[in-house]
Amino acid sequence: MLLAGSASAQKVNCANEFRSGKLYFSQAIYDKAVQRFATAVEVCPEKAEYRARYAIALAQYADVRLQDILTMEGDAREAGIDSVVTMTTRAGAEFDSSLVYDPGKKNQKFVRENREHYWVTLYNDGIKLLKDGNYEEAELHFRLSRMINPEEVKSFSQGALALINLDRKSEAAALVKEGLEKDPKDPSLNKLLESIYLEAANTLVHDAEGMSEKQGKEAQGAEKAKEAIQYLDEVLERRGGKDPDVLFDRGAAYLALGRAIDKADTSDVVPPDAVDVDMKAAADFAAAAELVPPDEENKDFHLAARFNEIQAYLNAEKYDETLEKVHAYVALDPTDPAIWQMWAICMNAKSNPEGAVAAVMTYKSLQGTKVPVADATKAPQKDAKTALDTLGKPDAAYSYQDAKSGEVIETWIWTAKRKVMNFILGKKNGELSW
Repeated sequence: MLLAGSASAQKVNCANEFRSGKLYFSQAIYDKAVQRFATAVEVCPEKAEYRARYAIALAQYADVRLQDILTMEGDAREAGIDSVVTMTTRAGAEFDSSLVYDPGKKNQKFVRENREHYWVTLYNDGIKLLKDGNYEEAELHFRLSRMINPEEVKSFSQGALALINLDRKSEAAALVKEGLEKDPKDPSLNKLLESIYLEAANTLVHDAEGMSEKQGKEAQGAEKAKEAIQYLDEVLERRGGKDPDVLFDRGAAYLALGRAIDKADTSDVVPPDAVDVDMKAAADFAAAAELVPPDEENKDFHLAARFNEIQAYLNAEKYDETLEKVHAYVALDPTDPAIWQMWAICMNAKSNPEGAVAAVMTYKSLQGTKVPVADATKAPQKDAKTALDTLGKPDAAYSYQDAKSGEVIETWIWTAKRKVMNFILGKKNGELSW
């Protein structure tokens, strides 16, 4: 009888606590309501309604406390936020527990509606704060909304945006990944993760390039480039391995890595590790170029990819391959001065001084004055006349005055015939074909 009497008293006690909690809640005395519901749940943990009401009281009290805490400063604010986080976390857990003890449709509806109410309040407030540029408080609201209902993936994407604006990109990426575990196909989260990775990679490559120019910083530059490549590898894999923009960015990361490795080496030759990395860069730029044909709309991108591919070969000191790629590039754009500078470097490396001089004269001419073809060919002399008679009018003509000799060098380009000639007073001083 004694045991039965104790059990009966215990049931009455938790029921009384539960009724008191409801009364305090109706009177908006939320702290006391939380206390009463907490006791009721502790004494009778199997009561699903007790747990649901406890969750509601916790969420409501946390909301009230949050409004006051956000006006505070310093340690008091931090302590208050910690208490709100604790209450909100417990509220989410109690909603879950209520469904465990009573998975029936009625309780599911009750929990869903109340949980959604508090989630919507926190989420909408977070959106407003995000739009107002109050990123710190926005991040807090989205974090609290995830505690109330961790299945709403919109809280993950918006929370990540707040973190990005707070320059906490690593946390943002981790949060997006957490959201993707719940919904791997969510378009906003997938797009956001790729955006975070691409931005992080670009920053790392920029840092790596800067460090490679500072003695003693080359190893740090290499590590940053490697980290960028890891981010780009993941984005490229997610996009099926055939995204020209990501291939281009990864090529740039490999170039930065190769440069850092080379700068750190004290030998007179490019170290094998740097050559290997440069070849990976060349392959990425080539793949990007092949995905974007050099038509009128995409020519700039295609040429940029090809130019960087050439730079990678040049960095690796593979001069035969570089020259082959230079010829292909000039066929597409013979008026780019920089490509002739690369041609000159190859000619020097291959011990061809005449070719190097011709390439340098063309490089300088293209940075000089463009001359109307009709004017350039109006009264040709000597070799210029022979060239005109043999090849016809050039497609473009340029000239510059040599700083040392004062002589005027004229350069004619025949695009279709793939030829360039340099003249001084009509006499040929250089010729190259591609």
